Amino acid sequence: IFGNQILGKKIFSSYNAERLIFQVKDLEQNSDNFIDKIDGRLNKRGWNYKEKYKEAYIYCDRDMNQLELVPPIKIGTVMQSGEGQSLNQLVDYWNIGFIHSRHKRYVCNMNS
Repeated sequence: IFGNQILGKKIFSSYNAERLIFQVKDLEQNSDNFIDKIDGRLNKRGWNYKEKYKEAYIYCDRDMNQLELVPPIKIGTVMQSGEGQSLNQLVDYWNIGFIHSRHKRYVCNMNS
């Protein structure tokens, strides 16, 4: 989905969840262009858009895993960075996380 654009890939495991977090350089002028570009590829791989949570675009798969896409903040456009459910906005980079929840505390499995 993201090709060779992935930067800073890290894997974390905690009591609540397992996470794969990485960044993608913002090559688009607005977040809708980026989302439109990858939405079809996400759907083909079983990720369906659920909702926007704060600044994040949340996608879920059939196992209630969560993909959180937090758009970049542009210097000089906003005084304070925003956040998603578990990630913050970064300057000029999308902050992306795949989350497997162990205790149903994330958007994708709050109603399950």
